[in-house]
Amino acid sequence: MRRRLVPLCVVLCLGSCASANLFVVSDQGNTPALWPPMEADDRTLALWRLIKAQASNLGLKIESISTGGCSDGNYTSAQGAPTIDGMGPVGANAHRQDEYVEVGSIAPQIQLIASVCRAIAQEKA
Repeated sequence: MRRRLVPLCVVLCLGSCASANLFVVSDQGNTPALWPPMEADDRTLALWRLIKAQASNLGLKIESISTGGCSDGNYTSAQGAPTIDGMGPVGANAHRQDEYVEVGSIAPQIQLIASVCRAIAQEKA
């Protein structure tokens, strides 16, 4: 089943204060003109490994890809915060009139994000 959504970006980053932060940012046409590059450093790769492990625990198969696009995650990454972009539901045609989300992908992604946040909290406890 497909549903039209307002373009939404979900960015998970591990802040410099060693706490998990979930940023939900709506793209309403106020895109800045200059976006810094999002580069994966050792801390981002460690966060990716944690996410992949939690996905495996949930029976989900996920892969890392680079799209060459930009998001608000470019800013958190540029500030040195480990940043993973694109943890939202599965869909296609981003930022177009025919953008859609696969409704069945919403709950598994929420479970994954919650599992990752729980794992980060347990590491810090």
